Amino acid sequence: MSVKMNGRHLAKFVADDEFDAIFPQVSLAHETLHGKTGPGSDFLGWVDLPVDYDKEEFARIQKAAEKIKKIDRERRYYYESHTGMEWGSIEAHQVLLNVSRLGMEGTVDLLERMYLA
Repeated sequence: MSVKMNGRHLAKFVADDEFDAIFPQVSLAHETLHGKTGPGSDFLGWVDLPVDYDKEEFARIQKAAEKIKKIDRERRYYYESHTGMEWGSIEAHQVLLNVSRLGMEGTVDLLERMYLA
């Protein structure tokens, strides 16, 4: 695959001679990535993703996403029609805990103290 470098957006920042000077490095980087020959080459599967992916798996993921969206719409409707409150509103929560700040043990301790109070 040949490399074509479009520098029209660089023109305000990079002079033509600088642009020409970096082109060999850009070309080498392109060849290294697509040839999967450089350091870390075992982690370059993403390079082929736009064209080479498991289409059946992608279809399964899309189907699962649609199912999740449908269930979420149904839960939202059920919740809003039975509570008169907006789904996801802050007023709908009795307690909000920052578990990342309290940690798991701190959160459990706090919930236990609230329960026993």
